[in-house]
Amino acid sequence: KSRIIICSVTGKIIGLFVDEVTEVHRFSRKEIQPSPQFLKGKGAQFFLGVCRQGENLIMILDLEKILTSEEKIDLERIDPVTEEETKVF
Repeated sequence: KSRIIICSVTGKIIGLFVDEVTEVHRFSRKEIQPSPQFLKGKGAQFFLGVCRQGENLIMILDLEKILTSEEKIDLERIDPVTEEETKVF
């Protein structure tokens, strides 16, 4: 069930190895709304915003804030993706 999720973080294309993917959704930037005010505490900083899909509220994670310091250092070592390379995706 393990999968690799392809993401863009700080202008670089990376793959995140995850245990499982149950659903895939696509949202435009216009559909992302700020996180609800009731979302507070330590974990609140990791959420970029929310999207509605029917009755469901889907939380959008901020990958840059989730990455550990060591992962960020490793990410800095990766060359940025050129515009031509992004056309593959």
